[in-house]
Amino acid sequence: DAPALADSDRSADSARAIVLVVTTLVALIALGALGAWMGGASMTRGATRVGVGGAVALALTYGVGLLIGTAV
Repeated sequence: DAPALADSDRSADSARAIVLVVTTLVALIALGALGAWMGGASMTRGATRVGVGGAVALALTYGVGLLIGTAV
């Protein structure tokens, strides 16, 4: 039973990480659009800029964590 339990914990952690990444990106995109709207700029460009920048930052942070063998 222990290996099945460990797999269950791992899949729960994986699902939690996916939800966290998606929620973070949605919030960043919304804030990018809001900031662009408040500044009188294109909301699409603002949302895209902040969303892509956030995705790159998340990916780089994940990569660093893999390289040094820890969660960053």
